[in-house]
Amino acid sequence: MLAGPPSLADPEIAGQTFSDHLAKAMASSLAGREQWTSTMIGPRSAVVHMWATREDGTRDEYHLMLTADYYDQWPPRAVFVAPPDVDSDDWTDPTTDSRWMPTIDQQITTANQFAFHPRYQYVTEGNAQRQLICFSHSFDYYITGHGPSDEQWWKQGRHTLMATLSRIQEALRAPAYKGPAGALNS
Repeated sequence: MLAGPPSLADPEIAGQTFSDHLAKAMASSLAGREQWTSTMIGPRSAVVHMWATREDGTRDEYHLMLTADYYDQWPPRAVFVAPPDVDSDDWTDPTTDSRWMPTIDQQITTANQFAFHPRYQYVTEGNAQRQLICFSHSFDYYITGHGPSDEQWWKQGRHTLMATLSRIQEALRAPAYKGPAGALNS
């Protein structure tokens, strides 16, 4: 566990490293196979457009916001977002019953040290309730009281945001992926 909050990265270095690593991830064979695309939102943030696959082969699109304020000493912050509406450029936090919030079977993914919580209590941030993609290649894992094993710790220079993206993509496949939360509640 962390003794205190992590320090922000140098903005220019974090932005350049993030941009370079994102370009490499988007040029990867996994990105091509899974049809990822990305949209830069700022110098240290981007939305990666990913596809999830249900048991019956149905594919659902999701938008994953990556923020690199602590990158690459720490992993990027990763959250699912809803696309902007016609009157806005803002990507927003979807509600727990939104079409933009995936449903992932925790019994399947927990065995692989991965969990997805549509709402999780962030004690470090005034008990705020926010989304948590919970595994050691996501920044919020480290600020929510989780203690990774020595093998699980993010290692600067060894891990890149590709580790984050590939693990999330794995959770967006059947049998763990069940469909959009909104579709399951209608």
